[in-house]
Amino acid sequence: MYVDKTLEELSTFSALVNESQQMKQKWQIVFVAALAGKNGALPSSEEAQATLDMMAKSVQMGAVSNFLAYDRDGNSVQFV
Repeated sequence: MYVDKTLEELSTFSALVNESQQMKQKWQIVFVAALAGKNGALPSSEEAQATLDMMAKSVQMGAVSNFLAYDRDGNSVQFV
């Protein structure tokens, strides 16, 4: 499962955990990336979706070095 959120929609890690619990989505690791906008504007939905699709494919292939990873308690996770 993946979602795109602005800082206004999800500003804390606790909010992410709470939202996932409400959606009844169990997870052990969350991968995080940021997507910059242009000229002070947020990326379009299409840009965000394309980036999320690429991110999901990378994670499925085990190519996770470009992302931050955290466990459910908010601890940073590193893969070696």
